[in-house]
Amino acid sequence: MEAIDDVEAFLTSSGLVCGRREVPADSMDYRLVEYEGSEIRVRFVHEKSYWNIYISDKAMASDVWYDVRLFTYLLDGPPQPKMPLQRQKQLLMDRWTEIMSCFGPKRRVMTHARLDAAKMERARTIYAIWPTIILDLESWLKQQGLVRRSRKEPRFMFDWMSTTYSNTTLAVRMSSENGWHVDVASVVHDPDHWYPLALVKRLIEGSREAMLPYAEILNFMKDNWHSIIDLFSVERCRLTSEQLYELEVGSAP
Repeated sequence: MEAIDDVEAFLTSSGLVCGRREVPADSMDYRLVEYEGSEIRVRFVHEKSYWNIYISDKAMASDVWYDVRLFTYLLDGPPQPKMPLQRQKQLLMDRWTEIMSCFGPKRRVMTHARLDAAKMERARTIYAIWPTIILDLESWLKQQGLVRRSRKEPRFMFDWMSTTYSNTTLAVRMSSENGWHVDVASVVHDPDHWYPLALVKRLIEGSREAMLPYAEILNFMKDNWHSIIDLFSVERCRLTSEQLYELEVGSAP
């Protein structure tokens, strides 16, 4: 377990004892190592090819484990919701005294309250990260001359996000509500009726596929951009809306 040998040696030198080491036969790469001191426990968990470090307050709530990255929200410096193992180890070893002091008798209750709040904020921050494919699509739409008209950032954990771009004839909306999806609308005719991009694909290709795979959204837009622009031109937008509506009704359960 070379990846954590150095931090295990550090914990041993700090007076903690290894009380648990698990590598189940059917673990599918899952491993767990746990060290225990007089005040806290430190746990290393390896799953899905990654190690992560957690801390538990032995005296107050030994069944509650906090991701070590949450301490960046309590200590000096910018919060870091994501950190690779090497940075997690450095945080634990470099700030060990400060982390331990957080669980002192006079600070313990406040520490738990702050860590619980940090947990919510970290989850909200991570959830608010826009997927790369959406950011790439935004950049590409800007290159085609579309302008951002709106952008909704999440206001709380698990809130959805959305952004809309348009030119004089076509609007494109990307939203995470009920899962990430891309919709289009005619700016000239019925701008409030949004159609899934998968319907546009069916109209262009004559296919019967009800879904457009998430990973293929950008490539489809690039490969068929001129056809899409033509469908939503002033001359064709009314007919296009009628055809998309028919496909929409026909595919409804």
